[in-house]
Amino acid sequence: MFFSLPSLPPFSVRVVPRTLVFKQPAGTSRGVYTERRVWYIIIYGTHEGRRFTGVGECAPLFDLSCDYDAGYEAGLHEAARQVEARGGDALAALRCKPSVLFGFETAMLSAAASLRGDYRRLFDTPSPTAARASRLTASYGWGGTKRCWHAWRRNSKKGSHA
Repeated sequence: MFFSLPSLPPFSVRVVPRTLVFKQPAGTSRGVYTERRVWYIIIYGTHEGRRFTGVGECAPLFDLSCDYDAGYEAGLHEAARQVEARGGDALAALRCKPSVLFGFETAMLSAAASLRGDYRRLFDTPSPTAARASRLTASYGWGGTKRCWHAWRRNSKKGSHA
């Protein structure tokens, strides 16, 4: 793990299953998908009178993900019970289930971010400055690939990369 999980006040966990229907079929080496089953991990609680919520996603692909099998959803609910009871200490047992581990890690990071004020900002990193963002927009614009390519070539010849 390249980061440490935050310690959270006591929380509850919900697993919310959904089936996403593709607007157009998606082809893979194992066939064509027209829908995808996903599970959202919702972590929620109250700390010092403030509610917090964290959201993570477990989205394995049938026949492609190493941890997806007939018992996936039952295992996910068991993982939820363990994480609710033991917090981040329960995650070590999920190393062999990468999609489940990702969902719970993301939900915990999101819950900690919620306590800081924005559940979507998982890491406290600075965002690009407005000046840099406007330079990028001016250099590459929104007008299509050809214009972006020419702007990049002009800037690279000058030795300038926004």
